[in-house]
Amino acid sequence: MSSYHLFNYHLMEPDQLHAFLKDRYHYKIKQSMSVVMDYLEGWILEGTLPVAESERLEKAIKNVFSYIDTHIRKKETVFYPYISQLVKNGSTGKTVDGVEDYHFLNKPIQTLRTEQRYIQKQLLEIKMVTSLIDTDKCSSTACIMCMTALFEIENETGKQFHIEQTILFPKLMGFKVV
Repeated sequence: MSSYHLFNYHLMEPDQLHAFLKDRYHYKIKQSMSVVMDYLEGWILEGTLPVAESERLEKAIKNVFSYIDTHIRKKETVFYPYISQLVKNGSTGKTVDGVEDYHFLNKPIQTLRTEQRYIQKQLLEIKMVTSLIDTDKCSSTACIMCMTALFEIENETGKQFHIEQTILFPKLMGFKVV
């Protein structure tokens, strides 16, 4: 059996890499966010956190989920399709809007990096609040489902952001038309 975890993402072209990120990470992140939202109200009502912390947690979760959803939608509908167009045009020797040098991607990439830092900061805030939970009181299905899904969101966004920031974005910064 092959070691799938040893796959070298550096070998992928930018359009292949973004398709992989979308199919692998966006789906799992959205699914985990849906699980949290399905169980959140029941979890808050259980009283595993003081009321003030529960309200803070609920607000933080809804805020970051809205932000993550917008971030993913932006990448899926604007950024990733544009990358595909660049790769397609680059491979045929064409240019996009007459521009042959893709350093104009610096600003969109910087925007995505800023959004990623904000998401990571908000997920850390959620993690700090959930660390106050008495694990002996977190035995209900709602609490376990929410905590597990929050862990998955943190884990999957971290992996995706790492691949984008260390592989995809640097590839795009040096991308030139053939």
